[in-house]
Amino acid sequence: MNRHVRQMALLCFFGFALGTISAWIEVNRMADRVALIEPAAGTSLAGAAIGGSFSLINQDGAPVTEQTYAGAYQLVFFGFTNCPEICPAGLGKMTAALDSLGKEAEGIQPLFITVDPQRDTPEVMKEYVAQFHPRLAGLTGSDEQIGAVQSAYKVYAAKVDGATAGSYSMDHSAYTFFMSPDGQPLTMFSSEGTPDAMAKEMRQILRQDQAL
Repeated sequence: MNRHVRQMALLCFFGFALGTISAWIEVNRMADRVALIEPAAGTSLAGAAIGGSFSLINQDGAPVTEQTYAGAYQLVFFGFTNCPEICPAGLGKMTAALDSLGKEAEGIQPLFITVDPQRDTPEVMKEYVAQFHPRLAGLTGSDEQIGAVQSAYKVYAAKVDGATAGSYSMDHSAYTFFMSPDGQPLTMFSSEGTPDAMAKEMRQILRQDQAL
């Protein structure tokens, strides 16, 4: 093998090695990025004192209690219809997660409970929830009724004055609670969770319960 051929062979070898190393580095970088955008879905709430009895009004103006949804898993999100970003994003993720579950979602009742009952009347809630999952129920009530359910779920909410006189927004926690058919807390999803991660964890819980 002459000198020129040996040089070409060495160049090819080092080029291949460099390409392999670069590819390996990029794969690991991609894995790191996936880990950042798809965090662990939920936080277990087994044994936590969250949830309980409530008395509210649905988007059709009918009174509902926790017994209305007994026998179904419940996916519960608190927010308000004038929320600019957090609530539409949260309800959008809820809808996408349920869609991802397919037929397995039929045993899950999604609930949107307002933290702004003064503005979120049944009529307002009905128009709002229609933009999301077709089975999403929008619940409102008196200040006292909403305060009681917020306390039961340990949800924070407070008025924040707006830029003009009389205007306001609502500062509130943005967790999605997954409750058992008998109203016990199972897990809690943060606003950073992805729909796929939510669906994956709910599917695991559903299948574990079916296996018992």
